[in-house]
Amino acid sequence: MPQLNGRTVKMELDTVKKNGTVRVCGDFKVTINPVLKAEQYPLPRIEDILSGGQQFTKVNLGEAYLQMEMQDDSKVFLTINTLKGLYHYNRLVFGVASASDIWQCAMDQVLQGVPGTQCYLDDIIETGANDEEHLENLQKLLKRLEDYGL
Repeated sequence: MPQLNGRTVKMELDTVKKNGTVRVCGDFKVTINPVLKAEQYPLPRIEDILSGGQQFTKVNLGEAYLQMEMQDDSKVFLTINTLKGLYHYNRLVFGVASASDIWQCAMDQVLQGVPGTQCYLDDIIETGANDEEHLENLQKLLKRLEDYGL
């Protein structure tokens, strides 16, 4: 996260995650969030995720949003003020109102064509009608994630 002199600034908030590590996030509720054009991308229905499956695997993409690079012209809007100065995020960050919609849309495109596969926020559910199909689908999913650097 490079240091800079920015004009859209919000204080940093540190939250403790369940595993005891600290998540640094910007508090964007009075800066960028009120003026964002929300993507409003739909989440898949649980019935659709589970349909046709007898075997299931859940793949959790840890720090999922941070795997998506921001466009250069958007970074200035994600500036935070820390004790060490102003910094902006280079990657999609927790706390931006439309982050989950942006991520869901991108992952639906990445996973398109992988059988028995649905993304639900930072989790991917892989299904198959039997053990053999499930393992084939899972292999295709892992290859796709590797191809996209996830």
